[in-house]
Amino acid sequence: MKNKKIVTELSRTREIMGLINEQSNLDAGDYHMWSSCAGGGTFALFSNQVNTASGAQCHNAANQGVPGLVLACNQALVTAFGTGPVLKWGIGNQQKSCWEYQGTQYYNSIPPISSPGQGGNFPTPQTLASCSQCSGQGDLAWMCTDVGGGVGGTGCQAVTCPYPTVQNMPGKCWDNQQDCNNGGLNPSLNAQPCGGYDGIDDYECLNGACIQWQGGSFTGPTAQSDCQAVCGSGGGNYECTTNGCVPNSTGQYSSLVQCQTLCPAGNPHTCNNGNCVADPLGNFPTLNDCQQNCSQTQTLDCDTGAPMYTPQQWAGNLTFYATADQKSLDAQNGGNGCNWICNKRNSLQSQAPFTPGSLGQDRKQCKLDYINDIYNNTPCQPNPQGSGCVYGAVQVSPNWVNLMTNRYNSTSGPGGCWGISGNNNQSVCGRKNHFCVSPGPTTPMKQAKCDWLTDFINNQTNCGC
Repeated sequence: MKNKKIVTELSRTREIMGLINEQSNLDAGDYHMWSSCAGGGTFALFSNQVNTASGAQCHNAANQGVPGLVLACNQALVTAFGTGPVLKWGIGNQQKSCWEYQGTQYYNSIPPISSPGQGGNFPTPQTLASCSQCSGQGDLAWMCTDVGGGVGGTGCQAVTCPYPTVQNMPGKCWDNQQDCNNGGLNPSLNAQPCGGYDGIDDYECLNGACIQWQGGSFTGPTAQSDCQAVCGSGGGNYECTTNGCVPNSTGQYSSLVQCQTLCPAGNPHTCNNGNCVADPLGNFPTLNDCQQNCSQTQTLDCDTGAPMYTPQQWAGNLTFYATADQKSLDAQNGGNGCNWICNKRNSLQSQAPFTPGSLGQDRKQCKLDYINDIYNNTPCQPNPQGSGCVYGAVQVSPNWVNLMTNRYNSTSGPGGCWGISGNNNQSVCGRKNHFCVSPGPTTPMKQAKCDWLTDFINNQTNCGC
């Protein structure tokens, strides 16, 4: 009896502590969870067109930063539209956003979240019996949610893409949250971050200016000053004279390094096997001219920088390699090292291709080669159920497998190999062409879908597509 009483008291204590946690943490509670009929994971869904029971607007709830708002909006969606079992929204460009209800699940904090889409022209969904009835399903992607005059903050959000393809362009859909964060709004190369950054100390040099850039080449406490030392847009405090670079409050160069790189006076260089060295008799008037035209004649050793560069010049790469190795071990031991790996890989890939023959370009090419090997061998891949990257191989969801199987077995619309029209891009052959050929496997998830469809069509059908 005594042991039973102790167990009862412990249970009661846990219950009280749970109630206290729910009362103090407004984001804790039972979330209604949904899975996209396109595959890609399970999300707490909310609609941009619905208000909560207290009248709060849910547009861009993911980024408003109001405690408890996402939970309230998630519950408001079910109150407004029910639990399906499948809800289908129209989201523009004839694309559809279909979601299958998975029940409720308790979370201490906000789980992975998504909305049916950005558009406001199709606020009321249609109820379907299964995902197989959904034609024109768009792919899950990321968009900057400062669209349509919404309320609250700005930020990137997982949505069903309203466009036929994920274009990875400002104002369009992005394959991952990282790229969306960096270029979600501004339609120029000098893309501004979607919603700004809070506490991010990474910088990148774009169009002659240093801007905050998550995963940028310049990191750490001195990132901004390091970037500004080599990247300027004029109006600085150095000028080029016949005696070289001298301080000048109205000078055209923003840093000594920039002036020394571009100043034609008193700074000639010679190309020595891909390495530009200062030489009074050099055939290049500036370091910049030399770097643009100097190519290496021997294979560069990415481990040491030889034969072009000194150990001191190459030391930054060795630090980068060591950090990448440690992040790989962190990921394999249960840490979040894959996020760092993916951020660095995305940043370097966005700057490629690199022209060989200059220190900066050779460093970056070697870093890209190294981080690609780390990414593939760890392995890391974009998180199919949320933001960032995760450790392990990508697998398609059971819901998507059921969708494709049921679609093939259907006798209407996209059923069979190519659909009843003979050329339906939502049929199994149409989806195979999309994921394998045009635009092809541009992400690990799309590669996984291509592989599954290829196996399914070759071994379980007579389609031959």
